[in-house]
Amino acid sequence: MRLTKKAYAITAAVVISAGLGFGISGVADASSNTSAAFAFGSGNCANGIWSNYCGTQESNTGLYIAIGLGNRIVGTTDPQPWNAEWVWSADASASAANNDKYAIFAPGGITSNNVMAEVNHHIVLVNASGNADQKWVYDGTGWENVATGDVLESTVNGGPILAAKGPSSGNSETWNFVVP
Repeated sequence: MRLTKKAYAITAAVVISAGLGFGISGVADASSNTSAAFAFGSGNCANGIWSNYCGTQESNTGLYIAIGLGNRIVGTTDPQPWNAEWVWSADASASAANNDKYAIFAPGGITSNNVMAEVNHHIVLVNASGNADQKWVYDGTGWENVATGDVLESTVNGGPILAAKGPSSGNSETWNFVVP
């Protein structure tokens, strides 16, 4: 019995190490075109329980919402399953209005307890708490933060996604949901 537990622990460590190695190689390749072998969209996101809700947003500037260094939310031209998969989930609370949604970070199609929020006019990744600054409303053009009314705006490849003054109707970049 003990031998089995040790073998399982070693197997788990190898799997974790392999995942870390993949993540590091993906970061190294993000500045080049060699990462094309890792096509966007994990099997978990495309075929799992969250299919049709799991993906990212692409701006009309050609940038996708992703996580960059230091857990910053950035725009990228090279989305990967480990940095650009999100579950866009409706707020089911009694106080929800206007089809409020949470953008839940889901690396590899597996949901985390982290969501996109606007904190002090910065778009950041935070632990989910249900606060209004973590809720977003899509009005047909852009994503507007429920608490501030600011909208998402991309900058340059690898640059931050910004909180720009809203409302988004007709005044912001167009964002489209992309299913892997």
